[in-house]
Amino acid sequence: MAIFIAAAPLTAHASQNERMSFRCDRGRSFQAALGKDHVVVTIGARRLILQSQPSSLGRRYEAPGSVLIIDGDLSALVIDDDLGFRNCRVSSPALG
Repeated sequence: MAIFIAAAPLTAHASQNERMSFRCDRGRSFQAALGKDHVVVTIGARRLILQSQPSSLGRRYEAPGSVLIIDGDLSALVIDDDLGFRNCRVSSPALG
């Protein structure tokens, strides 16, 4: 599984239950609600829960076929080998 790194102005110590919206190339977007030991990623009507994993690269979350890495100002997202989430940046706190 390939992982593409994309810039995202996000601290490595995001607060518990922090909600963020990400905008990516080609108009793609997703939202992430960070918890203490998991993250809920929302892409349109699709919702995935990824569990926190030990990592030397900051925060790493995984579920079968899915990886989200947040390390300082960098993030990477791959879901079911969908490599279309490139150059993702935090656009604003997520609403709701």
